[in-house]
Amino acid sequence: MEMNVRQDTSKNYFKFLNCWVENEGFIPLVQEIWNQEVGGNAMWIFHQKLKAVSNALSKWSRQEYGDIFQKANKYEEKMKQVEKTWAQTNDADDRMNFHEVTAQYKNIGSWKNIEGEWVQGDEAIGEAACDYYHDRFTETGDTIRENLLSCIPSFITDKENDLLTKNPTIEELKEVVFSMSPISAAGPDDMNGIKKPNKRSNVVIKLDMTKAYDRVSWSYRCIMQRRMGFNERIIEMIWRTMENYWYSVIINGTTCNFFHSTRGLKQGDPLALSPFIIEAECLSRMLNSLTHDQFFNGLYIEWRDPQINRLSFADDIIIFTSGGRASLQKIMEILNNYEHTSVQQINRQKSHFMVSPFIFPATIRRVQ
Repeated sequence: MEMNVRQDTSKNYFKFLNCWVENEGFIPLVQEIWNQEVGGNAMWIFHQKLKAVSNALSKWSRQEYGDIFQKANKYEEKMKQVEKTWAQTNDADDRMNFHEVTAQYKNIGSWKNIEGEWVQGDEAIGEAACDYYHDRFTETGDTIRENLLSCIPSFITDKENDLLTKNPTIEELKEVVFSMSPISAAGPDDMNGIKKPNKRSNVVIKLDMTKAYDRVSWSYRCIMQRRMGFNERIIEMIWRTMENYWYSVIINGTTCNFFHSTRGLKQGDPLALSPFIIEAECLSRMLNSLTHDQFFNGLYIEWRDPQINRLSFADDIIIFTSGGRASLQKIMEILNNYEHTSVQQINRQKSHFMVSPFIFPATIRRVQ
């Protein structure tokens, strides 16, 4: 058996750990490093200070917490040791020990490719990971059915367009940056606490969208913005921002292949939520149109109460309806049209519904 020791040539990338902010020495250290004098233009000074802070935090973290990224390295060293022992003794117990350790290491150093096969090795894992994410962030090229967007009115005024394209002030930029969460990426919150319907025929449907942010079609978003009345300048500004999305996969510290995305939004990006809401406006308008449909019966509370057919926040969508066959069919028609128009996809396995405990079994089967 030939034994090869792989030289570790990977680059260690800086990783910020949230536990640091709870340490009393974190803020003083950052302030000390940041306040050091650096010469040059503003962008160079900013870059150099970030570099100095990241280096100082990495050294400080090893002193305070030790090396917390050693789990994979320990498994690899252990596997090399038992493999060497088995090669020397050729003993059955050492062979079994080797396979046990190898199985443990496989959970760290393996990846299932898009064909469903497990691959190992940094190069193979990197290639498989890049194929997976490149496919996820690539536009499908499906035709957008613009006739289904007739429900979208033009309501953005010239004054609002001028305000959107106006250069922000330093104070506004600072307010936006400092309003972001310091220890987590900005993103939509989950919607919990659905109250169970207590009327016999009422149905509450919670939709789960498959990789909603990753599937956002840039072409569809542009069409939606034009129909809403956004001028071409603001549409181009948003397009150029998203067009510059590049991704890479880091496997064991080694960068594997950069690739360019042609669809999707970066979840956590402060700009991502607004384009996503613009895209989802089509579904909201389609559902609102049901209130004027004589064959649709919505969720019933009391006859004087306002009729609410849905609640939505980003990709969290809750639909309220009755369990009547005609009403459910109309909702399914709208959802199918929305999927074909926006290229979004509803995860029917993860979507669920809630009904009254007194509802007829036939209605439950109909909803299912």
